[in-house]
Amino acid sequence: MHINGSPEATVRSVIRALEVLDLLGQSQIGLGLTQISEQTHLNSSTVHRLLTTLAARGYVRQDGASKKYLLGPQCLRLTQAALTHFDMRAEAIIPLRKLALEARELANLAQLSGFEAIYVAQAPAERNMQMFTTLGARVPLHCSGVGKVLLAYLPEADLQRVLERGSLSAYTAQTITNVLKLQEELALIRRRGYGVDNEERELGVRCVAAPVFGADGRVAAAVSISGPSGRVTLERQAELSLRVMVAGREISERLGYRAPAAVD
Repeated sequence: MHINGSPEATVRSVIRALEVLDLLGQSQIGLGLTQISEQTHLNSSTVHRLLTTLAARGYVRQDGASKKYLLGPQCLRLTQAALTHFDMRAEAIIPLRKLALEARELANLAQLSGFEAIYVAQAPAERNMQMFTTLGARVPLHCSGVGKVLLAYLPEADLQRVLERGSLSAYTAQTITNVLKLQEELALIRRRGYGVDNEERELGVRCVAAPVFGADGRVAAAVSISGPSGRVTLERQAELSLRVMVAGREISERLGYRAPAAVD
């Protein structure tokens, strides 16, 4: 196939087209030609050519009434195809190994399974150590680090369904068994971006966890490190929480998640 223009010009055109698609993907009501031009810093004629080309291939469509441009059906087909190619555990294993190496503790990935969290991937630390969680194990949501993080980022209706299911069983003296206190804990997790299991499920064991988001913006999993309270100390919480949040962001990006743009 012969492509007119230099390789540099061809790549630049592709980048511009992708910028337009990214911009439209962030809008729920569509954007007009002038808006796209202003936000991409491209002149109107260039934007018009890009939109015409993308529309011809089904990646963009124009609303007949508002004349605004939106993503087209071809984007949906690509999304559905991409989702079938993703294996969350495969995408998470490199960040998990990095986290385990840096924290020198067991790194875990857990997902929501009914009214419990289930560990679906792990990376052990290099040093010999006791496994404080096992692959495939299920843990309660209200007293585990991963469980509380999964709860914290659920849609409100789903959260209420879990909270109304029944009593919060006590596993240790540290377990939160009051719904109001648990809701306060979940709000704290959302504010600071991570959760902690402070010997709430098992005495002598602590866990620090952070959320993993999918391409749809919903919580898809929780990543954590766990270890004996003598090593996972309260003094290390700032260090470990930062490492876990970095791992959570990296896995989220690998799953196609893009954080909302900061508002000035």
